[in-house]
Amino acid sequence: MKKIFCIVSIIVLTFVSYSFGQDIAVVYDANLENGAGLSIAGGRAGAADLANLLVAKINGKNLKAEIVDSEAVVEYMNANPQGIIVLAQGNVPETIFENKGADDLIHSWLKGVAVSLA
Repeated sequence: MKKIFCIVSIIVLTFVSYSFGQDIAVVYDANLENGAGLSIAGGRAGAADLANLLVAKINGKNLKAEIVDSEAVVEYMNANPQGIIVLAQGNVPETIFENKGADDLIHSWLKGVAVSLA
């Protein structure tokens, strides 16, 4: 029985290690229109530089941050209902916000974060 428990534990830990392990997701997607990086000079290059700078600064504070694109932010939000996302561009990806109110992932995710903080 102990061997089975050990084997199952190793398998579970293996799968858990492949899930999102970062504390903060920095959203940057080169395919988003208006990738001006929150009015930072350099257009798309400015947004990419901002995302890289944010990750470097966050990682320097003993936190783990990674850049995620429009698809990966959905995975991050589903895996981290109390996570933190930072937008490096002026647009929110359509994968999480389509202006559908309560049907948008960002709406239910933020509502879940607010409930957990209360």
